[in-house]
Order: sequence, then structure tokens, then C-alpha cells
Amino acid sequence: MAVSGFEGFEKRLELHFSGDDPVIGIGLRQLDFESLEQVLHAVQCTVVSAVGNQFFDSYVLSESSLFVYPTKIIIKTCGTTQLLKSIRPLIHFACNMGLNLCMCRYTRGSFIFPKSQPYPHTSFREEVIYLEDTLPQHLSYRKASVMPSKFSSHSWHVFSAMAAQPISLADELYTIEVCMTELDCVLARKFFRRPNDGKSGDSAGREMTEITGIGDINPNALICDFAFDPCGYSMNGIDGDRYSTIHVTPEDGYSYASFECVGSIYDDHDDIVQMLKKVVQVFRPATMSVSTTCSSHEVWTRVAGAIEPLGLKCRSCAMDDFPAAGRIDLLAYRNMGCCRGKRRSRQPPSSDGHNGQSSIYQGHGKHILANRSIDIVPIPAHNFRLEYTVLTQRGYYPDYPDKENEDNFCIRTNIQGNPNVHFFGVFDGHGRFGAQCSNFVKNKLVEILSNDPKLLEDPGKAQKSAFLATNDELQNSDIDDWMSGTTAITVLVVGDMLYVANAGDSRAVIGVRDGNRTVAKDLSNDQTPFRRDEYERVKLCGARILNIGQAEGEVDPEIQTWDDERFRYDPPRVWLQDEWDPGAAFTRSIGDRQAETVGVVADPEVSMHRLRPDQPFFILASDGVFQFLSSQTVVDLVASYADPRDASSVIAAESYKLWLDNDIRTDDITIVIVQIKGLSNWDFNG
Repeated sequence: MAVSGFEGFEKRLELHFSGDDPVIGIGLRQLDFESLEQVLHAVQCTVVSAVGNQFFDSYVLSESSLFVYPTKIIIKTCGTTQLLKSIRPLIHFACNMGLNLCMCRYTRGSFIFPKSQPYPHTSFREEVIYLEDTLPQHLSYRKASVMPSKFSSHSWHVFSAMAAQPISLADELYTIEVCMTELDCVLARKFFRRPNDGKSGDSAGREMTEITGIGDINPNALICDFAFDPCGYSMNGIDGDRYSTIHVTPEDGYSYASFECVGSIYDDHDDIVQMLKKVVQVFRPATMSVSTTCSSHEVWTRVAGAIEPLGLKCRSCAMDDFPAAGRIDLLAYRNMGCCRGKRRSRQPPSSDGHNGQSSIYQGHGKHILANRSIDIVPIPAHNFRLEYTVLTQRGYYPDYPDKENEDNFCIRTNIQGNPNVHFFGVFDGHGRFGAQCSNFVKNKLVEILSNDPKLLEDPGKAQKSAFLATNDELQNSDIDDWMSGTTAITVLVVGDMLYVANAGDSRAVIGVRDGNRTVAKDLSNDQTPFRRDEYERVKLCGARILNIGQAEGEVDPEIQTWDDERFRYDPPRVWLQDEWDPGAAFTRSIGDRQAETVGVVADPEVSMHRLRPDQPFFILASDGVFQFLSSQTVVDLVASYADPRDASSVIAAESYKLWLDNDIRTDDITIVIVQIKGLSNWDFNG
């Protein structure tokens, strides 16, 4: 259940008027401020800043923007405003000036929080009914349509109406509307104001315009900007008779930015290309859509040519014709490098195993460690003890220097007050709320397990039930787990038995002495589309399985086996049938409600293992370790050090180095090492 936040996606209304202008060249600009306030009161917003020139007036609103030309008015509002309620008062005021409505166009994207919208915006159907009832009958040519996108959040809703006697619109003009979601989190933080900064909204807005690079998007424009408290930003730009506008909702989880501008097909082709490039470079969105409204097909081809080279791949394109609006094209883009799970290496390793980035590892200093002691817990029923240590290290993310560690771990001894029952778990969060998900699960899972009265009757069944119950609890919590979740690997020690439960691609391994060496034995099996049984299971649930190369058209999508070495750093992923989400590189997890619809479930695989004297330790670790280190390599390293703290530090360092040898970043790393001390007199007939 998602927490309702501020709705970034705007509603946009454009009205054109015709008739005898009693004040030549002024028209709607005669509207005094009191009249405008009446219109905006109906919409539920206010003016916070304004600027104008000889062509039109521009207003920054508490929720977006208003532009008033002599015979045209454009209102764009976000949040829970009631934009369509502006139509009646605007028609009334225009009629008093001798102007009659001759064209209406209403557009919007898909609301992030549709249930929060008031009447008449609770659905597109309701909006169309309201428009049909409100607009004058002479606007008889009408059309309503939802233009589809590969990303449901970027579908485009359009209503257009015009008079039977067509008006003369400037055929050379076009409008571009850009909607961007999942903004770069470092950039988004620049749209938060410092508490008690003592600045006005205008001065704070000017500062945001400068530090974000927004002022460079169109250097010729006169900018009217405003920063909201505690966060958010709006800007209107005036360049002759053309406007541009930007609005930003930076909150994590539903970050959004929009850009809109007007141009002419006779402009220098490079102008719009450079402007769009700057917009993408400023906001660095994961997903975006671009709508172009124009009588010519040239504009959308320029748009595609501007955006594709920036790493955003066009995933869908829709086109439709509307009365008086002309042709509307909708292009949807996705940065495929933002998919969950492991990103592809941007640079393959060279023959000596390095790609020139090893120096980054040397320069990024200190590991972030937790619980670096060695703790001891006895198992009195079998007269042995467990000695354990934990290391957790935040990954290196050059684009997100303040990104928190999404890994979590949980160690709980003496479960239900029983000195022979102990719990160990590692939880690897992912998605925008991955850290919150893994933290929630680490606490809730052991809580449910501890409160299960039948725990000792069937520990394996109790673990399975606890995983599923924890998944339900997460989905009913205030954490948005639609595209976030966590993998989980847990070991429940009951006397000399290990009950291992796994959902995802973290791993548990035990060392087994064999002569002079210690052999690795996996206690869990990674659940990814590499496994044929997991592949078939999610396919039956409706999933598509493709790696990034296939999704981007670089590799044949008909290939459905990924054992080849070339796929090592580009694993197969789980996708919805009609969308390029979620892109999960695992087939089981806790949370991930969207992925759950195609079989990515929380149901763990559970196994039992009886401890023996020839098994000196077991290990739990996130896939930040096992992405580049095999189970045997990890066991060899643990066996090489008497102190498990030294072993865990070496494993983390080696994993970190290998990540940077093969990628530009590292994953978070968590390792739990549990040494088994004093176990003897094992019953080989048991």
C-alpha cells in the first residue's frame, strides 16, 4: 500500500477564443487580477509570481503555471487541483470582452495517486463527461482518446474540441510536453530548501535555477522562478512570443519533473535538439515521455534524434489526430541501466582482469562495518557453541554518493527463550525503497517466527509461513513496495539442525573438511531466471524473460538460454508482458508487488541440514559477494583465517575490487560467518 504523496503529473487546459477585440491586441490580457483570482479559486490554486512582455503574461502558480495571450489561455496545474472548473468562469469573462470560445484542448498523463484526485478528475471518463457538459454546443467536433505507452504511468489522455467553423491556427507552431519520473536522486535533492533559510520563494528559486543548470536550457529566456517550502520548484521562461515552463516534485518515491515549450518548424532544427538534451542532462530521469503537438511529422523525428543518444531508449510510440490540435505523437523512453538487479558492465574486463579502475578501489578508503566483534552462543543440548561475526559494507555508487546501504542483517539468539534455537538472516533490499523494505523484513520476519507456537514442531514449515506472513505485512505497511523489496536468506539453528529458507539470490554455504582442504557445499540455490525450473515457473505466470541486451535490441530476443559466458554480466531478467518493468534479476523476493503479478513470489525454498564435526563453519552473504566470487572461493578465504573478522574483511575487499574491475560501481556487501566449535560424537547412523 503506497503512501499518498504530492501529485506531480499536471493537468493542462488550452482554450482559444475568437471575435471582435474591443481593445486591439490586448484581448484576454485585459483580465484584471481580481478576475484571475476568481478563476484560480475555482481551480484551488493561487498566483505566487508573475512576469510579462508585449506578447503575453506569465504567472507561476502555487500549483504550476498560467499563460495569458490576447486570444489564448493555457493553464497547467498539478496536485489535487480542479482545473476543469476554470472553464465556465473563463468563458464568462471572455464573453464580456466580445470573445467566444472556439477551441479547447485538455491533456494529462497518468496520475501517480489517482485515488487522491477530486471531482471532476477522479477518472478520465469523468473528465470527458464534465467537458462534454461544460463546453458550448458550437464546439461540435470533439474527440477523446487515451494514447497508450509501454509504461502505464506515462499514458497520455487527450480531449480536443473545436467549432464547426475551423479557426486559423498557426500551422508552423508546435508544443512539446515532457514528463519525467524517477529523477536522479542527487539532482532531486537540490530542489529541497534548507530549513529556516530566511529566503523568499523568488530568491530561493533563482538559486535553484542557477545550481541545477536550468538557466542554461534556454539562455535567451527571461525566467520567472519560484522555490516552494520545504521542496518543489516552478519556472516560466519568456522568449519573445514563446514560453517554456518547468515544474519539479522532488520527493523520493514519486519524484517528477515536467518541461514544456513552444517552437516553430521554421526554427533552427538544432535549437530543440539542444534544449531537450539539456533537459535530460539536468534531470537524468529513469523514465520519460514526450508528447508533440504539431501539424508536421518533423518535430517528433527531431525529438527522437535528440534523446536516443543520451542513453534513453524509445520503448513505444503512438500517434493520433485531433480536431484543431493536429497530430499528437507520444514517445516513451526508459533508461535501461536503471533496472533492478545487476547492471551490465559498462566496460568489459581486459585480458589481465582489470579495466583501469582499480585505483578507485584504493582511493575509496574505509569499509563501512557493523558488529565487528566475535559473539558466542552455546548449544547446550549438543554441547557445542557458535562463534559468529558480521560485516556489512555500503556499495560505491559514483552517481549517488549519499545512497544508503540497502543490505540488512538480523541475528537473534535464544528464540522463544530456548538456548538451543538461534536465527541468522541477510536481507538485500532493492528498488527506491529497498533499504526500508530490508529493514522492515529483518525485524518482522524474526518477530513472526518467534511468536509461532508451532515453531519447534516443524521449523521448516514455520519459516515458510513467516516469509509469506512478512510479505503480507510489508504489502500492508506504509512502505511503497510496488517496485521495491528485498531478497532474504535465513538459517534457523535448532540444536544440531540447520533450517535454511531462501527467497532470492543471496546465499548460504557450509564448509566441509575433505582431507587438507575445505569444500564448499551450497545450503541454498539462487533463484534467478538462469535456473530452468524458475524460468519455467515465472513464464507460466505471464513473465517475459530477456536480458538488457535483448530488451535494447542488441541481442536476439529468441535466445532463451543464458549459459554462454557473454551473458555473465548481463543476466536474464523478469519483465511484464507489455511493459519494461520490473527488470528483476531474481525470481523470488519479499515485497515487489508489481513483479509478484508475474510470479516473483515470497514463497521460500526451505531445506534441512544436520551439522557434523567435519563442518567448521557456515556463511550467509548477499549477492554483492557472490556476483564475482564463487562459493568455493569464499569458503577457501574463510578457511584461511583463524579470525573470521579477518576473513570477512578480505572477502569484502576482494568483492569490492572485482566489482570495480567489471563495473563502474559496487553492490552493497554483507557477510555473516558462523564458526561451529566443539561439535563431536556425531551419530553417523542418524
